[in-house]
Amino acid sequence: MAYRSNDGFNFSLKGNSVQPSGNLSARPSSARNHSQSKQPINPSRTGSARDHRINTNISSARQRRHSNSGQRPAWLTSPTPDVKQITETLQKERERLSDIIRQEFADRLVLTEEENRRIKGDMAELRARQQIELDRKKEEIELLQREKEKELETVHEKIKQAISKKDEQVQALRGQFEAAVKRADHLEGLLAQQRKLIAAAPSNSNSASKKALPS
Repeated sequence: MAYRSNDGFNFSLKGNSVQPSGNLSARPSSARNHSQSKQPINPSRTGSARDHRINTNISSARQRRHSNSGQRPAWLTSPTPDVKQITETLQKERERLSDIIRQEFADRLVLTEEENRRIKGDMAELRARQQIELDRKKEEIELLQREKEKELETVHEKIKQAISKKDEQVQALRGQFEAAVKRADHLEGLLAQQRKLIAAAPSNSNSASKKALPS
């Protein structure tokens, strides 16, 4: 695409660079015509030294402007940024940022793994302590159970001994009771015999006395 500057130069855009078209050293036709049409001011026509100085300054300024018009504009002589170079720079910056982010994630991953290992170690230590405490409590419970069983066996043995003693006492009392009953029966029999003898003794004495008296 072709363009024309305010100074009268033609240039075109090709890709990412600016290329001038035509002869840059030659001044534009308008500038040449303008410089040829303008002649220095004659001080005799003004009739004044002051006007002569003013016109002289204006003419010198115009000449300097026309002499500079053949040079390249500053925006054409300045280096144009290369899109490829910018793309490479952005790509390098992107890769650098990617490396930084990757390194940060790697550091975080390492820290996370270390934290996980530490937590696992703490959990293993806690489990070992809990297992030791559980084993100790189990031993204490078993010891208490054995002691309680021994106490129960002792109490049971004492109860058995007490019951056996009570049975022996009951048997002894029962034997004594039976012996007492037998003795009471025997004494009752003897008492009944004595009563019979006592009852039979007066009748015999009466009959004997009757026989002794004369008739």
